Amino acid sequence: MRKIAAIGVGLAVATFGLSAMAEEPAPASASAAAPAGGSGFGAAGQISIQSDFELSFTSSKSKPPQGDAGPSVTTIRLAPALDYFVAPNISVGGQVGYSSSGPSGSKLTTISIGPRIGYAISLGDKLSFWPRVGLTYNSLSFDTNNGSASGSKMTLGIFAPIQYHAANHFFIGLGPMVSMDLTSKVEGNDGSKTTAFGVASTVGGYFLPSRSEHDDPPGARPAADT
Repeated sequence: MRKIAAIGVGLAVATFGLSAMAEEPAPASASAAAPAGGSGFGAAGQISIQSDFELSFTSSKSKPPQGDAGPSVTTIRLAPALDYFVAPNISVGGQVGYSSSGPSGSKLTTISIGPRIGYAISLGDKLSFWPRVGLTYNSLSFDTNNGSASGSKMTLGIFAPIQYHAANHFFIGLGPMVSMDLTSKVEGNDGSKTTAFGVASTVGGYFLPSRSEHDDPPGARPAADT
């Protein structure tokens, strides 16, 4: 657990370090190479909207080798995210989430929200690497036939996808993720903490909210006045 926390803190420190370096003046040649991806992804002022981890509706039902099938379990999860590039390649943003799961007569509802920071790195004309680290507050609600209860969790999340820019202003990505509960409470008492490792996907797009110098290709010169 300490190693996982150290990884999260290290990534956050590295990202803030890159942010401080980006504020120093850079020569024209360095500025031209700043945006990640051949389509200019990561330029200052861009807004990116994605659905990370999962956007799904599922219903499942299992049947043991003997006996009747158990109750069906329905899961709904929605987790849109938005990030704003405050400087070339440096993003700040957040994610909100809603999930509901459980068999008939029992349900766990989770509402989550939290900030995150990231740094986009170009890997060529069509690829970029965009690691992000964030903290998420989760509000939990348990409803069963025997009553209800509430709780909360604070979760550290790290997501580092490699993205393929399939079209202009559109990308799909896949990469490793780590999720670790830092705190967990149920009705004021300590609850169980979960640590998860895996591979997650993302689908999203990006745009500039208005026409500016960032719309021009990197290194392009402004047209002469007429």
